[in-house]
Amino acid sequence: MNGVTTAFRSRLRALRGTGRDSGSMMVELAGFLLPAIVLVMAISVGALNLSVSRMDLDFTSAAAARAASLQRNPDAARSAALQAARADLASRSITCADLKTDVDFSRWHRGGAVTVTIHCTVLMGTLTGFDGIPGSFTASSATTVPLDTYRKIST
Repeated sequence: MNGVTTAFRSRLRALRGTGRDSGSMMVELAGFLLPAIVLVMAISVGALNLSVSRMDLDFTSAAAARAASLQRNPDAARSAALQAARADLASRSITCADLKTDVDFSRWHRGGAVTVTIHCTVLMGTLTGFDGIPGSFTASSATTVPLDTYRKIST
């Protein structure tokens, strides 16, 4: 009986293998899959924040153009557009490292229109939530708002 048990055990050992790779799947999982998952998550968060910041920039340019259209002269319209852009961005999720507003007065007359273009430089670290990521990009958005036909304006 002892010979049968020894033969059975040796066959069982041969079927099981040597046992030297036990746990190797866990090392592969921790060494390769986990960093890949973290990288995909960071890219996803960055893409989501990028789309939200683009929408915020569109809303900001609309608010700045509306504020400019309510003014009676170009100087007041330029300063109102900049103030409105700063105030609107302060309440939104986008953080501009460099904010510029361009106001187009080429159609500044009764029944005309004013166009405000917002240029915002966004740091990549603020988009992804990791401050160490280098790089930046400049996004811009333009909105045109009509001027009131019956309002007195000066040039």
